[in-house]
Amino acid sequence: MVEDQALINRLGFNNHGSDTILNRIKSNKKLGMLGVNVGPNKDSNDRLNDYLIGLEKFSEVADYITINISSPNTENLRNFHDENKLKELLKSISEKKKQLKTEIPIAVKISPDINENQIDLISEILLENDISAIIISNTSEASRETLQNIQRHQKGGLSGKPIEKKSNLLISKFYNLIKGKIKIIGVGGVDSGKAAYDKFLLGADYVQLYTGMVFQGPNIAGMIKKDLKELLIRDGVKNFTEIVGNKTVS
Repeated sequence: MVEDQALINRLGFNNHGSDTILNRIKSNKKLGMLGVNVGPNKDSNDRLNDYLIGLEKFSEVADYITINISSPNTENLRNFHDENKLKELLKSISEKKKQLKTEIPIAVKISPDINENQIDLISEILLENDISAIIISNTSEASRETLQNIQRHQKGGLSGKPIEKKSNLLISKFYNLIKGKIKIIGVGGVDSGKAAYDKFLLGADYVQLYTGMVFQGPNIAGMIKKDLKELLIRDGVKNFTEIVGNKTVS
């Protein structure tokens, strides 16, 4: 949806399976940091165990593993945001890490469509389970009201500029609760240095992008770095970490 700088994705976790992905990773020279996103099969009888299989399979090749509980395209996956289900899942992940004798960092990727009560509960549960990072956020099932494209009500997860404000608000709320004890990876509408800067101000330690790259191409990363550097110099900031959570910096 070009006029909205947005995408609607309804593909889910479509791939050729974890064994194929693992072999592909092993057959390529590693460059940079590798994060592996794991989730359950849509027709699985034991979704929790699917996460544990993913953790075990990729813990030796990944730098961190994302526990994705928020894809809108796997039916009822977001039920893992429920307090008891999330506690059970993260406790099982912790026990599996001990069994595997691995210290691999775990990130949890959440939905942008959660309510106020869930923000408090999720923060508490993540802190209790030694989670390294929270990814805020996945795509939205809502946020369609202001879109211009006639396909705006298509089923699927909405990403890009239309969810930027929702993502930023969540980043701010989680930052105020976790106070730097868990790293925040900000996602949603990052297509410029200014967009990244805003997320850092609100509490993000890192940013991720996808939709912006679709519209602007892989050179967007260099452009964001250049723009971000200029903004930091403008405000007399030597390192972007100085502005994380500092809403007074403009």
